[in-house]
Amino acid sequence: MAMNTKMEQVTGRILDQPPIRLGKESKQQELLPRNGVWDMREKTFYSSGSTINSWAMFCYVNRQRCNGEILRKFSEELMFFSGKAGMKISTNPCIVRYIRKDEVRLQIDANIKYSPKSRQESFKENSNLVVDIFRLNRF
Repeated sequence: MAMNTKMEQVTGRILDQPPIRLGKESKQQELLPRNGVWDMREKTFYSSGSTINSWAMFCYVNRQRCNGEILRKFSEELMFFSGKAGMKISTNPCIVRYIRKDEVRLQIDANIKYSPKSRQESFKENSNLVVDIFRLNRF
């Protein structure tokens, strides 16, 4: 058996950042992200009045860096600011799960492989939203 010492090369492209359609109350009709973030201050979603009744949160960060209190505060702020933008989140997440380092690849593969519908079926309750939390290194 022989090994090739050259790295495999693949052709790819970087996709354009998707815009968010905004509601009639907003001054703009579409919003593009800046530095990977959509600034939703003083803006509403296109379809205001939507409600998320059940949602899940998967945390890929070590518990010592992102403990339950941090996740609780994040959940509260997400619910508050989503409500201001016209999308009500009616309850705390039905699932909060930390993903261990050895589970990360498996969990990401499952997220990509399965559709949102099949992912929902793995929960006790159907989830309208799944939030994945990662720690990003500054570059």
